[in-house]
Amino acid sequence: MFGTGFRRFATGSSLLLLFGVMVCPPARGSYLVAGEMTGGTADRFTADGQKTVLSSTLGQPLGVAIDAAGNVFVAEISGDRITEISPSGTQHTFYQFDSQVDNPEGLTIGPDGALYVCGTIDNPTSGVHNVYRIDATGHATVYASVGMQESGGLVFDADGNLYVSDLYNNGTLWKVTPDKQVSTFVTGQGYMTGLAIAPDGHTIFAATWLYNTVLRITPDGQSSVFATPDTPWGLTFDSTGNLYVGQSTQITKYDTNGVPSVFATGLHDVRGLASAPEPSTLALLGSVALAGLITRRKMRRR
Repeated sequence: MFGTGFRRFATGSSLLLLFGVMVCPPARGSYLVAGEMTGGTADRFTADGQKTVLSSTLGQPLGVAIDAAGNVFVAEISGDRITEISPSGTQHTFYQFDSQVDNPEGLTIGPDGALYVCGTIDNPTSGVHNVYRIDATGHATVYASVGMQESGGLVFDADGNLYVSDLYNNGTLWKVTPDKQVSTFVTGQGYMTGLAIAPDGHTIFAATWLYNTVLRITPDGQSSVFATPDTPWGLTFDSTGNLYVGQSTQITKYDTNGVPSVFATGLHDVRGLASAPEPSTLALLGSVALAGLITRRKMRRR
C-alpha cells in the first residue's frame, strides 16, 4: 500500500527508449488534496485549480497525506481515525485509535513509506504526546514521545529528521532525529500549525495561525517571515516549487518568486494540504506498447 516516496526523472537526456522507440517523457504538473475541517470534505485540485470532492463524509479532517500509489490519507479528529481514499474513490478506515489516544492531527508519509501521525494521549496532566508510525498493514507503534501540548503539523527533511509543530507551548517546533533524539528546534513563534519542507529538502516553512505569518526556517534554526496571509494553516509545495497555503476560506499560491495569487476560494477552513505529481502517461504508454508486443508475438507463432 505504501510506497517509498515520490521519485523524479533523473536521466541526463529528455528522451527515453521504449521498445526501440525514442519517446519524450510528458511534463507532469502536481495536484493538491485539501482537507476542509468545518466542511468535512477532502478535495482534489488540479494544477489549474479545478476542484473535485473526494469525500464529503469526513469528521473534521485535519492532516492530509498522499502515498506514492496515489492513496489519500486523512486524519479525522472527530472519530479519532485515519481514513484512506483510493485513486478509484473507495473509502475506508485505515486506522482507528483507541480510547487512550484522540485528536490525530499532523500527518505525513515518512522516507520509509510508512504513515506518521501525531495523537494526543487522553490525559491532560501527562504532558506526553506521541508520534505514531503506522505501517502498510495498519500496525501502529510509538515513534517518539514529544513534550508538546498539541501538534499542528509533521514533516521530514532530506536527512530523515522529523519536525513537529506545537500549536501552543509558545509556538515550538520540535526536532526528532532518526535515532529518536527529541529536542527543541525553534520556539517563541506563537501557535505554529502546518509545516512543509522546501524543494531543497532542508528549509522548513511553518504557518503561525495566531500571528498570520508563514515563516522560513533555515537548517540552523534561523527564522524569517516569508509571507503574511490571513489565518494560515495547511502548507505544501508542488513539484515545481510553488508554495500553497490553506486558510479559512481559500488556498493561496506563492510562486517561486514569492508572488501570491488566489488558487481556490469558497472553502471552509483548510487545515490539511498535500501535493503529488499527476500520474504520468509514460507508464500507460509502456503498458500499451508491451501489450501490443505480446499480441504481435502470439500472432507470429500461429
